[in-house]
Amino acid sequence: MIFRGLGKKAAPAKKSRQPDLAPLVHLAPVRSGGRSLDIVVDGQVVPSRNIKLSAEIDGRIVYKDAACRSGRLVQEDGVLFRVDPRDYELEIQRIQSELDQAEFEVAELELDLENSKGLRDISQRRLDLQQTELDRLLTLEGRRVVTPSQREQQQALVLGARDVFQTQSNRVGMLDLRRRRLESVRDKVCIQLAQARLRLERTEIVSPVTGFVVEDLVEAGAFVARGTGLVVIEDAGAMEVACQIRMDQLERIWASAATSNASLESRPASIFFGIPRLPATVTFRGGSEIVSWEGYLDRSETAGIDEKTRTLPVRVRVTSPLFLLPESGSTDEPGASPKMAEAGRGASRLMRGLFVSVTLHVPQDRPLLLIPEPAIQPGNRIWRVRENRLETLIVDVVGSLNGDVQVAPIDGLLPDDRVVTSPLARVVDGMDVRSELAP
Repeated sequence: MIFRGLGKKAAPAKKSRQPDLAPLVHLAPVRSGGRSLDIVVDGQVVPSRNIKLSAEIDGRIVYKDAACRSGRLVQEDGVLFRVDPRDYELEIQRIQSELDQAEFEVAELELDLENSKGLRDISQRRLDLQQTELDRLLTLEGRRVVTPSQREQQQALVLGARDVFQTQSNRVGMLDLRRRRLESVRDKVCIQLAQARLRLERTEIVSPVTGFVVEDLVEAGAFVARGTGLVVIEDAGAMEVACQIRMDQLERIWASAATSNASLESRPASIFFGIPRLPATVTFRGGSEIVSWEGYLDRSETAGIDEKTRTLPVRVRVTSPLFLLPESGSTDEPGASPKMAEAGRGASRLMRGLFVSVTLHVPQDRPLLLIPEPAIQPGNRIWRVRENRLETLIVDVVGSLNGDVQVAPIDGLLPDDRVVTSPLARVVDGMDVRSELAP
C-alpha cells in the first residue's frame, strides 16, 4: 500500500477560465451637414455665345484694329473695322442738296398759297357786296324805282364776282394739293437721307461685347460685300459649363424643388423638367492650384434624356468669369465678395475647353448628416454605438462632401452619435463592444 501510494501521480491543476472580451472598435462622430445637398458633377466650359460680325454694306476695308486678332481681347463699343466712307459721304451730300431744294419748293408754294388765300378772301368780300347790292335792287324793283336793265346789269356783276371767287378757290385747292405732294417728296428725301446716314454709320464695325476674338476672317485692304463675315467674338461677360445630371441626382433636385420655398424660381425653358435655378460652384484644379467661380444652374440643353448616357444635359451659367471666389483657408473674411482674378495666374479666368468640377447646392427642408466614408457598410448600413452597445441602421446616402458621406436624417440617428469605422467579423444587434476614437 505504501509503494502504491508512492507511485500514484498527482492530478493536474485546473486552469481558470478567462471571460470573453467584447470586440474593440473605432468610433467616429456623426456631424450635422447643414441644409444644403451638394451634387458634384464634371463638365466642360463652353462659351455662352459666339457673335459673328458681318459687313452690312459694300466697300473696301481701310482700317482694322490691331487688337482684332485671334485670341486677343476686344472692348465693347470699340471700332474693329472701317469701310471706305467716301462714297457714302458723297451720297449724303447729294441727298442733302435734294432735301434743301425740296424745302425751298415747299416754302415757295406755301407763300403762293397764302397769297391765293388772301385773293380768295377779297373776291369773297366783293361777291358779298355785289350780292347785297342785287338784293337791294330787287327790293326797289317792286316799287318800280329800278329798271330791269339796272337789275340785269347788277346780276351780271354778281356772276362776274362769283366767277372770280370760284377761280381763286380752285387755285387755293390746287396749291394745297401741290403742297401736300411736295411735302411727301420732301419726307421721302428725308427718309433717303436717314438711310444714307445709317449706311455711313455702318462703315464702322464696332464690337457689341467685351470678348475674345475666336476667328479673324479678313484683312485691311480687302473688298467686302454685304453679309461677308469679318470676325467671330466670344462673349467674355458670361461663360457656361456643359454637364450631365444622372437620374438619381435629378430626382434629388426635383424633390428639393417640390418641398422648398418660392425662392427657387424655375426657368421657362425648362418648365417640363422643373429645373430650378440652383446656386452652383465651378471649380478648376490645375496642379497645386484650385480656383472657383460662382454660378447657377440655368437650363436643360435638350427636351429629353440622352439615350446613350441616360442623363440630362444641363448648362451652368457663370456670369462673372473674371471674378474668383475666395480660396478656402484664405485670410479673407467669411462671406467675402468674389475678387478680380490676378494677371499671370494659371487660371486667371474661366476659359473655354477647361474641364471643371461643378457643385450644385440643393437646399433641403431638414439638415443632413455627415458620416465618415469608412462607416458606410454594404447595403448602406451603419453601426451606431450607444453605451457600448451596437445597433445596425440603414441610411439613405444622398451625396458626398470632402471625404464624408451625406445622408438624409432618419429616426434613431442624431448629430454627435458615434458610428463604427473599423471592420467587424461578426455583427449582432445589441452586442457589446469596446470603443476608442478613430485615429
